[in-house]
Amino acid sequence: MDQFLICCWAAIAGYLIGNIQFAVIFSHLIHHDDVRHHGSGNAGSTNMLRVYGIKAGILTFIGDFIKGAAAVLIGRAMGGQNAAYGAAIGVVIGHCWPVLFRFRGGKGVASSLGAAVLLNPLWGLLAAVSGIAVAVVTRMISPASLIGFTVYLIAALVAGSSPWEKIAVAILFAIVVYRHKENIVRLTQGQEAPVFKKNKV
Repeated sequence: MDQFLICCWAAIAGYLIGNIQFAVIFSHLIHHDDVRHHGSGNAGSTNMLRVYGIKAGILTFIGDFIKGAAAVLIGRAMGGQNAAYGAAIGVVIGHCWPVLFRFRGGKGVASSLGAAVLLNPLWGLLAAVSGIAVAVVTRMISPASLIGFTVYLIAALVAGSSPWEKIAVAILFAIVVYRHKENIVRLTQGQEAPVFKKNKV
């Protein structure tokens, strides 16, 4: 089968996997509610954390991370590394704009990170560590996500082994930035609310 066609099928498979919205599933199963009716309206781990607490946020993050990683593994099995790139893009698009949930998904951070770690473990680790450091300092998820994926993009552009790798990572970065456009506006205006409260001495 033509390599391009395999990559397209891998992207479609990734998109379908991305449609598994753990935030919606967990909010229904555990809280008999839909997280998209609260907070930012996003079906992601940050909104789950804000609405239902840290356990719900962590559980959702793990689920979304795993589906991003699983999509890359499936894509790689279908057609090697290029197909893995296609599956990575597909799963993040599916998470952000899931057809099965009326195109109302999350912002793609956890699923992107899961895909990123499987595409290149070292760069994924650098992105995760950078993001965690920013989250600890700022107590905000949005700048942590943006900085983390900026680090990943720079690594790919500087040390990427193929143009397809650089293109795929640039697309993932663009999706994450686009989904955070409102957060970016609030950050520039100093109005982004912290997710983690500062401990009182």
